[in-house]
Amino acid sequence: MPGLIQETHYIKRLVALGGEQVRIGNDRHVYINGQRLEASAPGFENVYGFDPKRDPERDHYSGHVNGFVARNLTDTTIAPLFPDEETVRVVPRKHYLALGDNTMSSSDGRTWGYVPREEVVGKSSFVFWPIGGTDNIPSRFGWSYP
Repeated sequence: MPGLIQETHYIKRLVALGGEQVRIGNDRHVYINGQRLEASAPGFENVYGFDPKRDPERDHYSGHVNGFVARNLTDTTIAPLFPDEETVRVVPRKHYLALGDNTMSSSDGRTWGYVPREEVVGKSSFVFWPIGGTDNIPSRFGWSYP
């Protein structure tokens, strides 16, 4: 996949399976087959537990940002495959869409596309970065979700 360093493991959150339709709304939520992912979805409690009145920040759970929202906050192209909330992508069979939790600085499926099933190694068990625990960077250090 373009933009990825070979022989490197990337830890990302799997958000969509092959055959599913995906879009990223201006409300910073992912929509799968028209259904909005919420903080009540298992494993997404922190990702979508953000304050919608606050702009997304680096090193904070801020949902998932599309290109339109990113352009209003930075001059960096964050999500070329999801340039606005109208763009709908269909994940190919035997592939996944994986997104990073640090939406303002994550290189993920919004840029490099879909992950072939055979490239998935396993699931995470422990989060060690950022250690955080300050007002500016909340702590994520600890065991991952089951």
